Amino acid sequence: MASEAREAIPLVVTDLDRSQTGGLSERVRAYQEMVNVVGAYYRGEVSGVGLLPNEHRDFQFVAYQSPLVEEQSLTVAEQAREAGDLIGKILAQFYAHEPAEEAVEEIRNSLLKFMDVASASKLHDYQLAIWATETVLLAHSASQAEAARQTDLRKNMGTVFGEPVYATLQADVEREAWQRLTAYLFKQLAETDQMTPEMVAASYLIANRIGSAVLEVAEIDELKLHAICAVLPTAGGFWQVYMDDLARIAETTDRLGVNRILELYEEIVAEDLRNEIRNLLLARVDEPLDSTSTGSELVELVRKK
Repeated sequence: MASEAREAIPLVVTDLDRSQTGGLSERVRAYQEMVNVVGAYYRGEVSGVGLLPNEHRDFQFVAYQSPLVEEQSLTVAEQAREAGDLIGKILAQFYAHEPAEEAVEEIRNSLLKFMDVASASKLHDYQLAIWATETVLLAHSASQAEAARQTDLRKNMGTVFGEPVYATLQADVEREAWQRLTAYLFKQLAETDQMTPEMVAASYLIANRIGSAVLEVAEIDELKLHAICAVLPTAGGFWQVYMDDLARIAETTDRLGVNRILELYEEIVAEDLRNEIRNLLLARVDEPLDSTSTGSELVELVRKK
């Protein structure tokens, strides 16, 4: 922990002993601030993390302003994950045990807001979507005695992903939720015009990491190809991030996938990237690299095969 002389942003939240709680408005405000603090961590606005009991048997969460934390042993990203894990576990328990539905809805809606990356412009937006999904799944698990609250979470994830989570057993809910999130993140990457090429590349790697654990190869390859074809023409110097995936997909995809890669090839202007895709396509049809001299010859050769 940083020294007590440092300026702190204290956030007081109660434990699960409902006899010690404050009024409804205070609890709602505390839940809002807990979610906002996680956002501040991932944006790099605060640093340092602690959870301390106070004399009222409540808990005091203390986040320290990042300019004042110079000797912290954890990186900002590590502190964000640590703080997020800590607050996520607390919020999940409150979701399960909070007596007022108004407060429960506040927790749910605050998490869903972070899951929505439709207007994302920074890498931390994707990181927060993952944190919010993790917390929703913790809340679902903690609410086993409250079936209606579990159903509410599964249904409302559909407002972000476009389709509810239909599974009911916890392990299946978790897998389906991560599958939905992966598809959603790749879709948003393909459609975004708010992020720099560097941010898009980093976010692609995040979505790829999640999807590789929960999707079959053919399923994730379809999502990847759609995203790659959308972002590669404007990837600038970050095009190499996508090439290993594109090379593997080019080897195994069906005729429709090959046609999409051909369309991508025709759209690319950068000569070095265009040559890379050309070589992938020639390898696909088992032709030597000097088989064609023009783009139109390549397209005709590949389509004949």
